[in-house]
Amino acid sequence: MFTGASTRGARMLLDAAGLTVDVLVGGDDVRRPEPAGDGVLLAAERLGVAPGAVAYIGDSPLDLRAATAAGSIGAAAAWGHLYDAREPADHTLARPAEALALLG
Repeated sequence: MFTGASTRGARMLLDAAGLTVDVLVGGDDVRRPEPAGDGVLLAAERLGVAPGAVAYIGDSPLDLRAATAAGSIGAAAAWGHLYDAREPADHTLARPAEALALLG
C-alpha cells in the first residue's frame, strides 16, 4: 500500500480500523511526492512485482497521475471526496468492492 500520508499516520489509521497490509509505503518514505510515481514504484519493489502489475487506487487526480508516472494501472475511487470524473483513469470504481475485479 502507498499513501501520501506519513507512514506513522497511515499505520495509526490502519490499526484503528483493524486492517493489516503486507507493505506500507508512506509519503515520508520517498523523496518526491505525488504526482511523481516514486511511492508506487517503491511499493511495487517491496512487493516484488513489476510496476505494471500494480493497480493504484486513489480518489485524487494526483493519485492517478502517480499511477501513470509509475507505469501502473490507475483506478479512480469514485466514492472519495477528491474524485474528479474529468481526470483520466484506467478504471473507475463506484464502490470499494469493485477493486476485487482488478485482481483477475
